[in-house]
Amino acid sequence: MTKKTHRLIHILNKNIDKNKYFTYDEIKNAFTHTNYKEATQREKIIYSKFFKECDIDDLEDLEKVFHISKRDVKTIYKQIPERSLKGVSEVWNKRFRLKPIKTKILQPSNNIPFALQIVLQKRTNNV
Repeated sequence: MTKKTHRLIHILNKNIDKNKYFTYDEIKNAFTHTNYKEATQREKIIYSKFFKECDIDDLEDLEKVFHISKRDVKTIYKQIPERSLKGVSEVWNKRFRLKPIKTKILQPSNNIPFALQIVLQKRTNNV
């Protein structure tokens, strides 16, 4: 294994029990899929950890060492829920030349329970 391979495997296995480490073959197989919904739970964890904790250089390593197509990685990235995370999307949207996805901004509900209304009213009166 090269030093770069070790780095990528180390990142993906960080904070995981040694009995449950991801193997080279598991990582390679995970990125050969093109449908996130059909991925196993372990594969989804690999995707999540990769896009949250790895950088553009690691994508190059994934391509060279694991022989994974950047196009396949992009296909998976476009489907993962982590794409809506600001830190993830800023790096990977730029790399893959994708527009940010629109996220719903939660609006406060007008249906505040009566007990909570009383507490809030007391706080505003005391200020």
